[in-house]
Amino acid sequence: MLDALLELVVEFVLEFLYQLVVEISLEYVAEFFRRRPTLSTVLAFIVIPLCGAFVGLFLSNMIPRRVLPRPTVPGISLLLSSLVTGMVMKLFGDWRRSHGHQPTALATFWGGALFAFSMALVRWLRVGRMI
Repeated sequence: MLDALLELVVEFVLEFLYQLVVEISLEYVAEFFRRRPTLSTVLAFIVIPLCGAFVGLFLSNMIPRRVLPRPTVPGISLLLSSLVTGMVMKLFGDWRRSHGHQPTALATFWGGALFAFSMALVRWLRVGRMI
């Protein structure tokens, strides 16, 4: 049980840091193209999981083994880390909105959860089931 909790915390921290970097990068790009209309919500929710899968692929190539021992419940981090990351990204979006900025689609519950889920899924498929 402790292994599963530790794995969840490590995956959450990694996913959150990557999402934060992506969110800040998207803000700078969006600021550069502010005169253009924003992406539609449907297109954003297609691009976000693709970016998450790409980051998961990159991470699984950079660290091609499990970081922690196999958990007692395989794949639990797919669900829990996605939910927690989605909640944190929603809070980040609310914070940005309260400071007068328009948050991107990634700074919503569904955007953060989709990014985290697709990242964790690709990493789980490539690394987690190998052992």
